[in-house]
Amino acid sequence: MSPKNVIFKKTCKDKSVGVFMGKRDFVDRVDSVDPVDGVVLIDPEALQCAVEFEIKAFSAESQDAKVRKR
Repeated sequence: MSPKNVIFKKTCKDKSVGVFMGKRDFVDRVDSVDPVDGVVLIDPEALQCAVEFEIKAFSAESQDAKVRKR
C-alpha cells in the first residue's frame, strides 16, 4: 500500500483566499521550529479590484522578507 497523503485546506467564506498545507501541527522547540510548507491561493479577480495583499515570510534567523503584489 502507498502512504496516505493528506492535505489540510482552509478558505475564507467568499473563497477568494485559500491555504493548503501538508500538516496541521508545527512544533516550536525554542531553539528550532519545524519548517512550514504550503500554498496560498488568491483568486485573480480579487487582485483586479486594486486591493493590496502583503505576504510575509520570515524565520527566526533572518529579517522579514516582504512580497507585495497589486
